Amino acid sequence: MNLAKVQQHIRQWVENTLSVPSPIFNNLPPCPYSREALLNNKVDIRCRHGAELLDSITAIGRTWDDSYQLILVACDPDTIKPEELIVGIEKVNKMFEADDLISFFDHPNCANPKYKVTSANGKYVLVGMQRLNNFIRAARPLYKKNYFAQVNKQFSVAKNIDKIEKA
Repeated sequence: MNLAKVQQHIRQWVENTLSVPSPIFNNLPPCPYSREALLNNKVDIRCRHGAELLDSITAIGRTWDDSYQLILVACDPDTIKPEELIVGIEKVNKMFEADDLISFFDHPNCANPKYKVTSANGKYVLVGMQRLNNFIRAARPLYKKNYFAQVNKQFSVAKNIDKIEKA
């Protein structure tokens, strides 16, 4: 994979999809913080082969140092099956829960309705890792605006709803 092409695709996706209001997110952008995070160099984007993807995100969790707010790891969709990714990310999230880290994924071939994200980038598999407390802090004002009403299964909202509701 070509890192520069992946970075360009992600930047275009953030600008043209994640930063544009959507009725699915109660007329808010799917990811209202992504543009600012990219502009402020708070997102690190990496490429791996699918066979290395879960090991890579695990290594990121073990060495997390808060240099970035979010680390995204991309791979080609034909190098890892959605089912394998679902199981792997669930294990990663259990492994790093006590460390205040959470991972999420976007696989363009994922048919599981629990993980089907309508703002998906459509080209690459993306796995992200970030601090759970940062996610919760950012989610609180969105939750109050019914941002998650149609999509809470897809995010870590269901498991962390009590933390998000506390203002």
